[in-house]
Amino acid sequence: MFARIKSFKLPKPTLMPKLFFQQFFSRIVAIRDQLSLAQKLYLLAILLLLLKQPLAWVATISLLAILLEFWPVFEKVWHSLAGKAVLLLFYAIIANFALANASAVVNEVVGVPAQHFNYTHNFAILLYIPAWFIIISGIVMFVVQIMSPMYFVLMWLLKPLGIHSPKLVAYQAFHRMTFIIRVILSVIVLYHLWMLIGIDLEDDIDDPKSHISQVLIDDDEQVREEVLAQLEQADSAIDEKALANDDADVHVDINADEIDFKQVHQDYYLGVRKAIGYFAFTFEADTFSRCDKAEDAHVVELNDYEILEIVPDNQSQYGYSFLVKKCFSAAFPLNK
Repeated sequence: MFARIKSFKLPKPTLMPKLFFQQFFSRIVAIRDQLSLAQKLYLLAILLLLLKQPLAWVATISLLAILLEFWPVFEKVWHSLAGKAVLLLFYAIIANFALANASAVVNEVVGVPAQHFNYTHNFAILLYIPAWFIIISGIVMFVVQIMSPMYFVLMWLLKPLGIHSPKLVAYQAFHRMTFIIRVILSVIVLYHLWMLIGIDLEDDIDDPKSHISQVLIDDDEQVREEVLAQLEQADSAIDEKALANDDADVHVDINADEIDFKQVHQDYYLGVRKAIGYFAFTFEADTFSRCDKAEDAHVVELNDYEILEIVPDNQSQYGYSFLVKKCFSAAFPLNK
């Protein structure tokens, strides 16, 4: 024992920083090896959030981590009879809403019932399934966020009876810290889902149906004056920022790095309808018909007496004009 004490030597002062960093990195590597892939993605999302990176990146990485974390739970639920029933009901809800929405949009584009455009209707359903999947998933995620505190309180009350909560995830390390981080990141993901759905708290004063416009035409003078004062104050603040900048074409954009959800909604709205018009003209309508038609038009026969003539039109909102016309053919000539 004394020999060991005599042989003990303190490290040289120059080696102390090196030993410190070696121990520090070895500790970091040990923690890294304990983390699952989902936990590593959560850590990356938190780092991006602390570094004030765009929330869109944080939400995307967080959503990927949530999917990786709960995919085994999904598989486990799918292999049970009750789980299959719940998941099939979930898919049926999405399909039903997408079916009804697609029918209304096809009718809006072509101007006739969607039953005359079966293939175009199916194509529109494919376009709207992702949108309704986001909507239903956002609603489910919102309900889960509300119910999760109640679930943990219930498990805490049942713990004295020997009832423990089932483990939904496979990893064991840092599960409590991971739960807290998941809740924080889920709020960011939920915010982006709600914004993609189209829930926007901003009202347009030019829209007569908006909340601000309804207040402005209300009989309450005090409320009207308060709203107008707030709007004038906001406009004056923007004008002061514009005058402080030497550039005449200054553009005030608070969330320059974030997604412009209004533009996303507009692009999706127009893109879907233009795609439906293109599909109806190119694939659904007939190039040749027994009825008289324009040279560059395609035709869908509605019945023995009417046709829907589809003509490319750059001036139209969706790129094509749809016109219901009489069917003039050999049996029903034009001169009769």
